[in-house]
Amino acid sequence: MTLQWLSEDIVRLLLGGRFIGGFYAPIWFVTTLFFTYIAFNLIVLLLKSDANRLLLIGILYIVAHIESWLNQSHNIIVPLNLDVTLISLSYFAFGYYAKRILSKISKPVFLTSSLITIAIYTGIFFDKYNYTFGMKGLNYHHILLDFTVPTAISVTFIGLSQMISKYKATDILAYLGKNSLAIMFIHMLPTVFLQPILGYGVITHTIIGIVVPLLATHLILNRFRLTRFLFLGKRSPAPSKVNLETTEAAQE
Repeated sequence: MTLQWLSEDIVRLLLGGRFIGGFYAPIWFVTTLFFTYIAFNLIVLLLKSDANRLLLIGILYIVAHIESWLNQSHNIIVPLNLDVTLISLSYFAFGYYAKRILSKISKPVFLTSSLITIAIYTGIFFDKYNYTFGMKGLNYHHILLDFTVPTAISVTFIGLSQMISKYKATDILAYLGKNSLAIMFIHMLPTVFLQPILGYGVITHTIIGIVVPLLATHLILNRFRLTRFLFLGKRSPAPSKVNLETTEAAQE
């Protein structure tokens, strides 16, 4: 570790977003989600008409694609992935305005989204077309597919989750979902240190990227109020042994 390496590392951290990698990488999503949430709430607060809100978000979606096109020839530097908010607002708005549909996806909606999803993956598998999409690196170049593909796949997976949620075997998936924030934050950490040594592949990477964060959650993160809030999104303090004993005594 040198002073130059440390200074460059600090600069990358301050820039954030697509300029960071390694175990810092998941931070780009957190900052993008935060600024998207703030921007969407400002739009809702300032514009009283849904039509005007959607018009503005649609314009920003087009601006995002123009920026992506310009970024191919010019290295556009915007700290903390603030510019990705231009496109992420569209997906946030989709979830907001379609929440009634998404809370209980009907068979026609699920069938439509599934067919689109299958068609997309089939086309890619058989090399019928080359479609790529990446928010972090401003990699969005198809103005129609860049909205259709993410939303269709999301609706399909939400629909599948709702269909299989009644089965006891899926409790493990629910458990992973409740701990997804910790998994997202920590999964890169063991990869950075262990992958160069062990040289494992995708399957092992997935297992380690899930098991290590779960162990960290139970052994460390759940024990302290600050880590519970930052990594697990929980504001309540960790239950103490006294409280647990009192609760059990009251139940008896």
